Amino acid sequence: MKNSMRTVLFVLLLVIPMFLIVCENVALAQGHDDLLGLYTAPDDTGKSYMEIAPYVYGKMYLCVRNGTDLNGVWAWECLFDIPSNMVVYQWDMTWGWANPYGPLNIASPPEFIVGVGVNPVLWDELTCIMTIYFYVTDSNPADVYIHPCSNPSIPGYPCYVGGANPGNLLALDWACGAEQAPAFTVNGGVETLMRDCRTISSSEGCVVDFHLEAGSGYANRDFFLAGSATGTSGIGLPGGGVLPLTWDNVTNYILNNYNNAMLVNFRGQLDPNGYAKATLEKSGPFPMAAGRTLFFAYTTENPYDLQSNPVGVVVVP
Repeated sequence: MKNSMRTVLFVLLLVIPMFLIVCENVALAQGHDDLLGLYTAPDDTGKSYMEIAPYVYGKMYLCVRNGTDLNGVWAWECLFDIPSNMVVYQWDMTWGWANPYGPLNIASPPEFIVGVGVNPVLWDELTCIMTIYFYVTDSNPADVYIHPCSNPSIPGYPCYVGGANPGNLLALDWACGAEQAPAFTVNGGVETLMRDCRTISSSEGCVVDFHLEAGSGYANRDFFLAGSATGTSGIGLPGGGVLPLTWDNVTNYILNNYNNAMLVNFRGQLDPNGYAKATLEKSGPFPMAAGRTLFFAYTTENPYDLQSNPVGVVVVP
């Protein structure tokens, strides 16, 4: 057993320095692939926000979303910016399937430079690479940010090694849209419409998930999610309701193209809990939107008796 342990650690110590050099096969993240994010669950139900009372334990899952290497994640690195009113009391890194001794981290938390063992963490649409256990000390908002390491293997990016090839070093873009946007928010306020990303890039594709949380009182109701590029002055609805958007060309486009490949589930039905998820998925650049804020809000239909708060998504160059 001791000899086996030495062998595994020896392999890891040889492997990880190879991860830290800039290899010939380096790729920057493109569009909505190779994203790094924090979620409340390590699957498609996960959100990037949570409401929790002080000193109640919570969990965040660090995941690679839509990894381009289908062999999984063999090593990775990033740095966390934890707010002063949050205490992280445990970091559990996901083990490689063929390594019974767990992963090796050669940095001190909240900085991580990790090899996961002989085999990679298996690929999934959300590949969970670490579970973070925390509590907050008060009810104020707590934003968690993800940054590159202090001495990054790819300047300006977190990154990972795909599969078991140390030469396959891949940059990770931010699932929240930008390094300056929170990757995860605790106690940001109870709203009926939330979005995972606060900023998106005009030079790449993007994915923004919208979470419609009307509540069980609106179970199985029809909804429509609309948008605007010019503001939130209000659109009158049948019955006297007001949708907090300004009618413009973006509104018209969504009205005429909802539920296409870019506007996924923008019109549909809430589930028995009064919840639905809609997704804005742009496959290519859209430079004409740079510098704008896109606003979104939804209403129930037939009758139009609930209008959500608006949320903004900033389009950066």
